[in-house]
Amino acid sequence: MKKLLPVYCLLGEDHYRRRRYLAGIKDRLSAGENDSLNYEYLLAEEADAARVLDAVRTPGWDLFAGGRSAEGPSRLVVVDGAESFSPDQWRKLADYLADPDPGSCLVFLVSKPVKKWSGKKYFSENSLVAFSPLRGARLRKWVAGEAERQGLVLTRRQVEECALTAGDDLGAVAAGLERLSIYRGGPGKVTDRELRELVGTGREGTVFTLAELAATRKPGEAIALLNHLLDENDEPIRFFALIAGSIRKLWLGVEVWERAKDPRAACAKAGVRYYQEQFLRQVKAISSAEIPYWYRRLVEADRALKRGAKDPRLVLERLLIELAGSKESAAAG
Repeated sequence: MKKLLPVYCLLGEDHYRRRRYLAGIKDRLSAGENDSLNYEYLLAEEADAARVLDAVRTPGWDLFAGGRSAEGPSRLVVVDGAESFSPDQWRKLADYLADPDPGSCLVFLVSKPVKKWSGKKYFSENSLVAFSPLRGARLRKWVAGEAERQGLVLTRRQVEECALTAGDDLGAVAAGLERLSIYRGGPGKVTDRELRELVGTGREGTVFTLAELAATRKPGEAIALLNHLLDENDEPIRFFALIAGSIRKLWLGVEVWERAKDPRAACAKAGVRYYQEQFLRQVKAISSAEIPYWYRRLVEADRALKRGAKDPRLVLERLLIELAGSKESAAAG
């Protein structure tokens, strides 16, 4: 990070990377045990432009900070949820944003897609830092970088598995890699078992990933992940039971979401405590009209497996293909 600026807007849906960037700013401004004297955290829903300006214009306690205002900001003010400010509030802040006090660092946290938030016009190019969700190669590169930072050596397939599990919740994977590093007690290669048990690519997360790939119409990726898991000696019938349990949770979540649009209630009804962001993405990706079709396909797969299908793997592959095509099939049926 270069010389601290007096204003930042950390914009985007990736909460984890935004918070980590903010932590870097805080570390740069840290004044030891008296740090709290120069730090103020505001919720935008509970504050207005006048409150923000009052906070940022309050002189820093340079007696404890070592007179840092001559070198850069010595006081930090964070405004969380700034997307809730009205256009009128932003207009009231505009003059300050155009000519900010160099003795303070004012940071706005905005949970809005970069391209859809009009308030970015009030910020200079340097002060606007975007944190859009990582996808594809960028996500895999981030996972590999986090592993390397922890001294861990992952195979390409392990990186892919972490990326599939991460989704938009990078913090969970980062925490898991840190746990794995502590568990190992030093750098080195990681086994698949360690990865599943300590990084969160365990069965519940994996089943959620399979359900999400089906819900978002990605049968090819779902089948690739399924075959990888079955190659790890998962018994098809037991694995099917996990899939059926995951879909039952999804059914409950969809019912609550369509009725109340309440993410907490949807997770509570389905009994989902972990992987909540991933679960909610699935809930939003399908409609209640598709659930009966999913249920019929589960019944058919269950019957085939219990009757001793010659190729249980093929039964599960066909199930995922049918679930991924549920939107069109449900409409036709």
